[in-house]
Amino acid sequence: MVIIIAILNVVQFFPYLWSVRCGQAKPSISSWSRSVFSLIVTLLASLSLGSEKIIISCGLGVICQIIIIGYAIKLGSTFKPSILELLAFAGIVGGIVLWIFFGLTQWSIFINVVIDVFGMAFTAKKLWSNPFSEYFPTWLIGTVVTLLAVIHFNEAAFTDLLFLWALFVSNLGIVLMVIFRSQFFSQYPATGAQNYDM
Repeated sequence: MVIIIAILNVVQFFPYLWSVRCGQAKPSISSWSRSVFSLIVTLLASLSLGSEKIIISCGLGVICQIIIIGYAIKLGSTFKPSILELLAFAGIVGGIVLWIFFGLTQWSIFINVVIDVFGMAFTAKKLWSNPFSEYFPTWLIGTVVTLLAVIHFNEAAFTDLLFLWALFVSNLGIVLMVIFRSQFFSQYPATGAQNYDM
């Protein structure tokens, strides 16, 4: 099961990478950078507690997300974070301070969980207006792999399980919203945009 989780964690990004290469998706450097920064801090903090569960579940996916950022730079995208994204970056740095200087590692992980959930909330808000702005297969596979991780690592530390549950619920929420809103736009095609932009 561990091997399947690790493989799916990489495979989930293949459809999105392909859509970027085909010019369908236009990754936001600031959004993906926040995600990578937060995930790396969470991975290292969790590892410092002696837990490898998140590393197995999400570690390889970090590499794929970095590649996505590289594609975005190649396409000419620039780093233009919104005020909310800057606050998210500040929160991540705050979590690092709590972890490194005060030894509050679990609080650092918790802060990153909250930031990731809010990041998904911003994506959901965008999807409500335009369900075609996300590449559905990536979120679907992400939902499956995080569910498998939650089931397999059900005896992990509380913060690890909290992080995995947050990823699962967030991915599932995006999938359900895409399905629901796509059905609406299929009935009223004139209101739907056909470009991807994340």
